[in-house]
Amino acid sequence: MTHMLSLESFDGSGSNPKRPSPDFQSGYEQGFDAATELASADAAALKEQLVHAIADIEFGFEEARAQLLQSFRPLLSAISSQLLPAMAAASFGPALFDAVKLAIETGTSGGPTLFVHPTQRQAIEQLFADQKLAIRISDDNTLSENSAWIDCIEKETFLDADSLIAQINDTLSALTHSDNRIDRHG
Repeated sequence: MTHMLSLESFDGSGSNPKRPSPDFQSGYEQGFDAATELASADAAALKEQLVHAIADIEFGFEEARAQLLQSFRPLLSAISSQLLPAMAAASFGPALFDAVKLAIETGTSGGPTLFVHPTQRQAIEQLFADQKLAIRISDDNTLSENSAWIDCIEKETFLDADSLIAQINDTLSALTHSDNRIDRHG
């Protein structure tokens, strides 16, 4: 007995293509629809997990940023309350001397008059005497200790280290200020 080996032809040249049975076709469509539904549900679940993961990352970043800025608060407070006033007091005289020297160099008539707070007058007079620069110095009780008014005929200059310190303090405190209205998690 000899059997002939026959293979099914897939080239579509057959005269009578075999159609699937109606039961097979309906089962195939039901399976395809079920697989499509399952894939859509999996995609939706993955999308939801991704959204939650990104929200967790964002929450973690905001929380870490807030904690980091809060940890800097004592340092920034020390800078504002101790370091800046000491720096302003130490550099006020030299900055004032430079401003007066510039006013003298650019002025065309007469020397300027310098107005300072009465408590600073002696130190300022000593500074200008040490630098061998003669200038008229007058008291002005309305000025703060770290401010001065240079009056020339052509122009006037106002040095105010206290306002500068206040602006720097405002900027430093704004760094650590937490605005609860914009917290996404609060």
